Amino acid sequence: MSLRYEQRTRDFNLVWQMLDQCTRHGIYVYDDATSKMCYRSYAQYVADAGKLAAVLARHGIAAGERVLLCAETTPDFPTVWLALIWLGATPVPMPPSYALSGQYTYRERIGGLLPHFKYYCCNADEVAELDAIAQQISSDVKTLALPALLAEAAREPDGPPPARVALNERDHAFIQFTSGSTKAPKGILVSYGNLLANAAALWAGVEVDPDQHRWISWLPLYHDMGLVGMFLSSLISQTTLVLLSPQCFSRRPLQFLAMAEQYQASYCSMPNFAYEWILKRLKSAKVPTFSMRQFRWMGVGAEPVSIRTMAEFTERMQQFGLGQGVVSPCYGLAEATLTVSVARPGEGFSISRHQEGASVTCGRPVPGMEVDVSTGRIRIRGESVAQSALIDGEIVPLVGPDGFYDTKDCGYLEDELIVVLGRADEMFIINGENYFPYDIEAAARGVEGVLKRRAICFQLPAGNEGQRGATVLLYERLPMGPGEEEAVQDAIKSEVLRHTGLTLDVVLGVPARTIPVTPSGKLQRLRARQLYLDGYYHQVKAEPESLESEAV
Repeated sequence: MSLRYEQRTRDFNLVWQMLDQCTRHGIYVYDDATSKMCYRSYAQYVADAGKLAAVLARHGIAAGERVLLCAETTPDFPTVWLALIWLGATPVPMPPSYALSGQYTYRERIGGLLPHFKYYCCNADEVAELDAIAQQISSDVKTLALPALLAEAAREPDGPPPARVALNERDHAFIQFTSGSTKAPKGILVSYGNLLANAAALWAGVEVDPDQHRWISWLPLYHDMGLVGMFLSSLISQTTLVLLSPQCFSRRPLQFLAMAEQYQASYCSMPNFAYEWILKRLKSAKVPTFSMRQFRWMGVGAEPVSIRTMAEFTERMQQFGLGQGVVSPCYGLAEATLTVSVARPGEGFSISRHQEGASVTCGRPVPGMEVDVSTGRIRIRGESVAQSALIDGEIVPLVGPDGFYDTKDCGYLEDELIVVLGRADEMFIINGENYFPYDIEAAARGVEGVLKRRAICFQLPAGNEGQRGATVLLYERLPMGPGEEEAVQDAIKSEVLRHTGLTLDVVLGVPARTIPVTPSGKLQRLRARQLYLDGYYHQVKAEPESLESEAV
């Protein structure tokens, strides 16, 4: 290497130089449209980005412009991202329209954002709907169809591309909209200083050598774990990356593991539910032939981690060569750019016992990340913690006067390892005991008849004279007869009682795709509670749906 890894991740202008020269490493993208794996070196992506940058400039995109971008997993996505930052524009990754369904519709997600942006680089089949939404809300956003832009770039004559805009650590690298209110969504303003610090800390924390190791991911590129943890960190360090779409993983999760072996990818990270989905598919599949011996580290993040799922996965996968300590729960959030804590390869995790039960440890804070748990809430401070957010077109501060950001997650440190209990606003107390919905949902998800990972628990508001509100669990299921449904509900109650000691007041089966989730798949418990109170789940009609059509 002409530059040490630590040097090339601290200045994006150095990153450009390394990308220009990088012909040995690049990105493999499985193209759903052609069912073929496409590969381009980082140097080739830079060359393609220069031509596209010239096209984008002619359409009016310039330095400082914030550009909404459909972040679909395609072979051309890295080209578009690099072309935007070539011009000094700030990408704002958004889910493709088909990823938003049910109660979290495309119109709801997009409507609150369009008035604050001038450009939207979107899929061709999204243009008409976006234009209709923009007209309805009197937005002047200009929609640019990505296939047309790429076709124009392919016809671009050879010649010098536009000059690259020099980037400094205070410039915004991207805006990550979190899944909160649809009326005033919160966009985290991640600077290049934040991004470069977090990428370096993550790679150091899990001991990645870009010249020896590869990553594989199916995570959405509009979600912080997929965008920062997989794509941008690999780009910054020129680590070879293998990308599949969420839909590809949903249909064939075992093929994901086979591809990891085929392309010798030794690192990946997934939410807890993905490990559950792999285990479910293993039960019904023919004896697989893949090996997992090449894996050094498999992160588990995005939601509280199920002890039972991790124990079953590590035990089941030993027969395929999975090593001890490879599966590693970690902790992160968009406001931290991504990573707060990880465990090194081989360290794995331990079980921490506490008043509320037991939880897995999520590794040590990464270099440069300060964690305070003195109040029982996790607060973070460091180079990679974003300082502000874009809400309804206005920039608002995220951190307090002391520089700490309150994650609103409850947790503590045990032997310097972070233990995450759950969201403070989702915890409820029954007879003096603290309960977090994740443990209850994990018990319910193991019952036959519950679709994939879709079970959600919440407590209703207190009744008269302080009487506690009912504890409700909703689970998605295929249409079934009254007797079948009653049997599933009894099984759920028994499992929850056995694992948590809690007696549920209400257990209700609902049609597939009616439990609200964020674009990245996180359950929206407060939204589900409001829908329940509004009577939605007593009115919604069941629609025939198969497991295959259920998206991850």
